[in-house]
Amino acid sequence: GDTRIKAVGDLADKEIMVMKGDNAEEYVRRYNVSRKIITTTTYQEAFRLLSEGKYDAVIAQEVMGAKLLKDLGIKNVAPINYRLDNFRQDFTFAVKKGDANLLIALNKGLSIVMQDGTFNKLRAKWLIEPGTTSDYWLIIGLIGSVIVVMILASAYLIRKKYKETPRGQINS
Repeated sequence: GDTRIKAVGDLADKEIMVMKGDNAEEYVRRYNVSRKIITTTTYQEAFRLLSEGKYDAVIAQEVMGAKLLKDLGIKNVAPINYRLDNFRQDFTFAVKKGDANLLIALNKGLSIVMQDGTFNKLRAKWLIEPGTTSDYWLIIGLIGSVIVVMILASAYLIRKKYKETPRGQINS
């Protein structure tokens, strides 16, 4: 029922909770969202404290926050339908230095997923309410896709290496 917070500017004098080490902490510190930043060890702790009225707000990814509120049975906390500019969570993958072939294969697989519509299918399947949720479920789907791409790329590279390996002859 508290309507004092409608935009990021309304957070300047508020006590904001974020999970220590999360990208939300990095965001609030980088953009000086508030002078009163409280870190918690988990988002469960942050939402419980908010529910108890101890602080003013929690900054977190939307879908994860909504799921936690539901799982924890917290009914007196509601998400604000406001997106924070520049608050993103990007995921990437890495390979060992010098493993250019694997990197090429992974990038190619990822490009295919983006071009053939798989990305959009995953988004439609995993987002709880399209247009109103963050990318939490999309990220889960993409991570699964990346794992599949990595497996396929590894199999491709192993097969390629196997075919290129000279076969020795057995002399009797």
